[in-house]
Amino acid sequence: MSVNKIFLSLLSLTFLGACSSNKPEQWQRFFTTEIRTDQSKTFDFALVNNETVASSDRGLKSSNKATNSQRQRNTKKDIDKQLETLLLTELDAELVLNQYCRTGYMIIEKSFRDDLIVRGECNDSATVQDRAQFPNTSKVGQ
Repeated sequence: MSVNKIFLSLLSLTFLGACSSNKPEQWQRFFTTEIRTDQSKTFDFALVNNETVASSDRGLKSSNKATNSQRQRNTKKDIDKQLETLLLTELDAELVLNQYCRTGYMIIEKSFRDDLIVRGECNDSATVQDRAQFPNTSKVGQ
């Protein structure tokens, strides 16, 4: 295992500790791949909340909405930032383990509505080994 992989793994664990209110066992991970005919590699990565917490309020209920509306917006922003950190940390850990994107990736879109979802494209092109190891599992474009 290279020093970079070890460093990324340790960094991921550190970020997970920082998001201790979002316990990893609370989330179910999904990683799907698509290798296109032009050899570009895309992926979808999702963390689905295993708990039955309504995603629309994410615990932001208040008895006095008028006086707490600004605080709720700030709290939601803080929670969304924590969730984004959790999502990207888990994605980076997944990519270190499976080596799907060996030279990095760019984010195409991300969403925090019901589940945490990121869609991205690898910087590197697919190899023959990639095609064998990563069958197209993405539902996008099908």
